[in-house]
Amino acid sequence: MWPKIKHDSDGFMLAASHAIGRNAVIDSEVAIFLAGLLLQHYPALLTERYGIDIDGMDGVGVVEAVAKKRGCIIKGRRGGELDLEKAGMILLTDYRGGKLGRISLESPDSRAAMLMAAEAAITNPVPD
Repeated sequence: MWPKIKHDSDGFMLAASHAIGRNAVIDSEVAIFLAGLLLQHYPALLTERYGIDIDGMDGVGVVEAVAKKRGCIIKGRRGGELDLEKAGMILLTDYRGGKLGRISLESPDSRAAMLMAAEAAITNPVPD
């Protein structure tokens, strides 16, 4: 991640909000991160906006479902491969434009939990 951003999630949230330029991030990774957060905290907004069934989905699954619903298909590929990059940009653009509704990516409680988890990972690393 970026040198001055200590936690990856901070960078992804800044990128999702477009506070970090496109040259510094991979949009599809940011979209998958955003989709995961939206699944956790705002699943009804995803269902309402895209008309998708989110049961059992993860972030990648949401982006794939958006690709299917919006017809994001790479032309010329056998079987009509999904254009996940385009679908990710649709999700990011909808979020940035407020089309998904009022959304907070972080709360004081979620920030405290993230910092505690990061501290625990440093003090009790998982053995390889």
